[in-house]
Amino acid sequence: MGRETLFHMVAQGWGVTITTEATASVPVSGLVFRSIADELEQAGFHAVWSPYNRSQAIRDLLDLADKMKRRSSQ
Repeated sequence: MGRETLFHMVAQGWGVTITTEATASVPVSGLVFRSIADELEQAGFHAVWSPYNRSQAIRDLLDLADKMKRRSSQ
């Protein structure tokens, strides 16, 4: 799924996404970009991927999420 498709899904109310500051400059009607740097409140994280996708990027993302989870529970 491309970034543009994801942004349009979010604009239609189907969820939220995390993106980079550089990507936030892409104009999409119905989207509002908010910074989450230094936020005090925690947000839930859910990852969904195909069980057939064995990419290193997914493994890296899940590893990072696990490290962040352990760090926040200390």
